[in-house]
Parts: sequence; structure tokens; C-alpha cells
Amino acid sequence: MARSGAYAEVCRRSTEELLAAGAPGIEAALLRHGLPEAAARAAVPGLLGPAGLSTPPEVTLRGMEAVADLRRRCTPGRQPAYPLTSLIGPGLEGAQQT
Repeated sequence: MARSGAYAEVCRRSTEELLAAGAPGIEAALLRHGLPEAAARAAVPGLLGPAGLSTPPEVTLRGMEAVADLRRRCTPGRQPAYPLTSLIGPGLEGAQQT
């Protein structure tokens, strides 16, 4: 398996394990990686939400908006440099807005 394939597989397995562990397991993992307790607790809903771990790989406007909202929570006042719809490939604007 190529390096990128192995990396993708490790990421997939880690995601599955975190999702199976639920909120307590995700919080514990964040604490193990050095996040302060309050930050770890605050991050869990976002990681379980539409921009989090269970996000499908397809690019959609709804998903991009959820990611932008999550980033704004961490960096208040942050705005994308361009409209999010400009980041979706040509011809997909209407089809991928779910």
C-alpha cells in the first residue's frame, strides 16, 4: 500500500474509533493530546456535528458552511476570502448544495 493509501486508512480507522467512542472518548483523546479540559469539552459538539468526524468526503455548500461556522467559533470575526460557492468546481454549484 502506498504511503498516502496507508495514511488514509489510518485516518479512516481513527475516525471510526473516535465516532464509536462517542463524546466521552473524543474528549479523552483530545485531553491525551494536550488540549485544556475546557477546550476539549467545547470541541466535542463540533467534532460530532456536520463539519466534524462524520463528514462525508463529498464537497457540498452545506458542509463548507458548517466548516466555516466551526472555524469562526475558534477565530471570531474570521471571514472567507472568497464566497464559499467560488470554491466549488464549475458545474457543481447547483448539484452539490445539499
